Amino acid sequence: MSDRRGYVIWSIEHGAWWKARHAGYTEDLTEAGRYTYDTATQIVADANRDCPPGLCHECLIPLATFGDLLERFIRLPDRYQRAVLKAIDQLGVSQLTDD
Repeated sequence: MSDRRGYVIWSIEHGAWWKARHAGYTEDLTEAGRYTYDTATQIVADANRDCPPGLCHECLIPLATFGDLLERFIRLPDRYQRAVLKAIDQLGVSQLTDD
């Protein structure tokens, strides 16, 4: 995998993005840490180790998934960003993947 920092981590448990260097959480995507694939998968695996099957606390999201939507999302007022993220949480991670 590429060493580029092309992943962010969403904490379902905390309803926020992981900040850089594992330094807490933020609701502001512009403050979210950008992680390499290897680092992001390790963080998510560690965080989800004790989760029941089919449930998780954290998930990694490739920045490429957002495409130009990421730039548009970042420009939204905070209250709209929170509403979008709440809707994603309510859908559940399984509905956002092909699995």
